[in-house]
Amino acid sequence: MRRWLKFEVLDLEAILDAVEKSSEMEKRKMAKQKQRNEDIEALRSLKDGKDTIWTIFRSKEGKVNKITELTEAIAKADRDIECLSLLYKIVVLQLNQAAI
Repeated sequence: MRRWLKFEVLDLEAILDAVEKSSEMEKRKMAKQKQRNEDIEALRSLKDGKDTIWTIFRSKEGKVNKITELTEAIAKADRDIECLSLLYKIVVLQLNQAAI
């Protein structure tokens, strides 16, 4: 009887940890989306030729390099968001299986 209770408590703790990690993953995903949106805005302003305090002193080559960096960062963020979404779905499915 004691072992059974011990294993039930361990199962409940594991479920609570999984719920905590899934919410952490959701926060990470939201942070990635926010960073991606900021990068998209910065890229748009650079392509439109708008000058900011950071771009006034850049050379033309520096602006081109920054556009390339932002484009790569946006592509990487898209992949990360997709992976985090998939991982979140897997965790939720596992939690549903564990709860049943």
